[in-house]
Amino acid sequence: MASARKKREKAERREEKRRREVEGLLREGKLLPVDDRKVVSRSVLPRIPEYYRDVEFVCRDCGKDEVWTARRQKVYYEELGGEIEGRPVRCALCRKLERERKAEVTRSMREGMRQMRGEAGGDGVGGTL
Repeated sequence: MASARKKREKAERREEKRRREVEGLLREGKLLPVDDRKVVSRSVLPRIPEYYRDVEFVCRDCGKDEVWTARRQKVYYEELGGEIEGRPVRCALCRKLERERKAEVTRSMREGMRQMRGEAGGDGVGGTL
């Protein structure tokens, strides 16, 4: 019986330590509670965390070490409707450059389609894609 009591006491100490750590991180703003009513997921069984915490990652384009803050995660997931399974892969500068690159590709493709339609007599039929 003493063994079961010791295990229970150890588990209680561990839980108390975790609770103190969470409270400290909440005070510092490094941990923010999740409003699971606002979180979007396409998963059948989504794993929605209790808290957002700062996440370190390396930008896939420039290799820079970055931190995705709990505050930015809360905005992304709860206000902008990002899926909870989404994770950062690019720093802010590389995200901006990628958006600009994609916009240029889209603009170029639309311009090409306009030119093809013009060559086909303007009706959009008869041109090759």
